[in-house]
Formats: sequence, structure tokens, C-alpha cells
Amino acid sequence: MDGVLETLFLPVEQGAVVLEGGRTAFFGAAFAENIRRFLGEDVVLYQDFKPFADDLEERGYSVSPVLPEGERSFDCVLVSMPKNVVEGRYLLAYAAGLLKLGGVLLAAAGNKAGGGRIKGMMEAFGLRVEGSVSGNKARAVWAVCETPDMAAVEGALEEGGVRTICDGSFVSQPGVFGWDKVDKGSEILAAHLPTDLRGVGADFGCGYGYLSRFVLEHCPKVKRWRAADADYRAVQACRNNLEGFDLPKDFLWVDLGEALPASLLRLDFIVMNPPFHEGKKTDLGLGQRFIENAGRALTRNGALWMVANAHLPYEAVLENAFFSVHKIYEGGGFKVFKAVR
Repeated sequence: MDGVLETLFLPVEQGAVVLEGGRTAFFGAAFAENIRRFLGEDVVLYQDFKPFADDLEERGYSVSPVLPEGERSFDCVLVSMPKNVVEGRYLLAYAAGLLKLGGVLLAAAGNKAGGGRIKGMMEAFGLRVEGSVSGNKARAVWAVCETPDMAAVEGALEEGGVRTICDGSFVSQPGVFGWDKVDKGSEILAAHLPTDLRGVGADFGCGYGYLSRFVLEHCPKVKRWRAADADYRAVQACRNNLEGFDLPKDFLWVDLGEALPASLLRLDFIVMNPPFHEGKKTDLGLGQRFIENAGRALTRNGALWMVANAHLPYEAVLENAFFSVHKIYEGGGFKVFKAVR
């Protein structure tokens, strides 16, 4: 079991927090045996990261990528805290708005991912902190919502919600990868894309939509566009950022490291800046699976345009998945490939 999730449920195991008989929400939900042990059928599971949501659904749970509504309608909210501070504050503030007066907020984070900040965040929202517990290199804190400071809550909701970025050019949200900037690798890839891309194209790992918008702005022969990402918030931001383009568009919340849906097959070209880590842990296999799936998704003679960090050894998997592979640029710590199926 994940150490943070195990620690999150310690106050419940010890009897300090009682979940039975009330309505409960779980933000950042991921599977743990303690979900079955402690959470009833009336639990609302929120998870915007597709691999974790899929894992829960495969085990029979209902999961939503959208935060629940219902002011003062929950008895308890559990939060597995993200690493992004603004995002974490946003989730705690949102939880404070959902809780009935007298309801309990229970949150946990790794010690190196903000576990020591939780108590102060809760107190800043006017919640009465009742206790904390440490274990598994993580900390859990719980508090009662009696007289919340709604001005502080509203401020955190505004800071952590959907916002304009890049001088108003895009919208995004804290917690989305590279949420408030143009990724350097994507910028380099955009500079090396031809303007004659045509047909049905896709952006694998679209983020908030920088590459997608660049293609649609510079490639008038594109007939249909598909943008896909494992982060539901990124997909929705990308949808918003492409509103002005008059062509058929599909936005897909999907785990691109697993089997692809039919809607992502028979593509004429793909642009891609694949992820290569989960948190701080490098995972070369993730980028490799993106490449293999890109090869499966393209029609014969379809092309993948991809950027990667210069130190990542993707050449072999590209050679195995494609008929021809050309490195068209290397510099600034990145390399750009064109691979034809």
C-alpha cells in the first residue's frame, strides 16, 4: 500500500476519526485495502489521473474526475495531498466548503511533499485542528469545520482554479504538468514542425494544449484533431484553449500507456512530448509505451513528430516501432525525431 494512503487511514484505525454513518468524499483517491475496510457505499471518489481512476473502476468502484458539488453536504472529506502547494491548498479549501458544520477534514502527505504544511493550511481556513499522526514517512492531520474563514477559502479556490496564463494566451490550472509556462521541449518541437501536416492528427499527452494550438494555427490542411491526456483537467483546459478553431475536435481522457481506444487509431500524424517520470521517479517505460502506441495508432506512412530530453534512450524503441526514423534536431538538451510508420 502507498505510504501516504496508509498514513491517511491511521487516525481512522486508531478511532480518532469516525467515518461510519456519514457521507464521505475522498479526493486524490487511489486503491488501498483500507477503502474497503473503512469507507461505506456512500463514499464519493474523486480522481483526475486516468491510470488511478481506471484501477479503482476495475475493482468495482465508481470514480469521478470532477470534484463533487453540494455545499455543507458531507460529514467527512479525506484528501491525499498532491505535491503542488497551490493545488493542495485548493483541495483543502474545496473540502472546507463541502463539509457540514462539525464535519471532519482528514488529509495526509509525504514528509517531503508538504506533510508539515497541512496543519497551517487547515488553520488558515479557520478549521479547528484536533490532531496529527506520523508514519511511513508521511503525516496525517485532521480538523473540524466549525467556523470556517470563507474569505480565506474563496481566496484559495480562486488561486487554485482555472486561470489564464502566458499573458492571457491560454487557460490552465495548478497541478496540470507545467501548468503556467510553455514547456521548453514542446517549444523546440513546435519550431521544427512543418506547416503541411494534414489529415487527422493528434496530440498525445496534450497538457493544456500548447502544441495542439500551434499545429492548428500553422497547419491549415488538418481536417480533424484529437487531443488526449491522462489528466482530466489538462484535457478540459485544452478543450477551452482550442475553442476558436472551426474543425472537428475530440478531447480524450485516456491512459496513453495502455491499450488505445478506437478513436485514437488510424491517425495521419501525431505530435508528442511524452512524459518520462511519475513524480520525481524516472520511468523510461512510460515514454516507451507512448512511442509504441503511437506506432500502432498511425496509418501506413503516418508520421510521429516527437521531442525528448537528449539523455533519454528512445532510439531503439523508435526503430522497432517505425519503418524509418530521423533525428531532425538536437540542441538545448533536447532532440526531435520524425518517425514514419
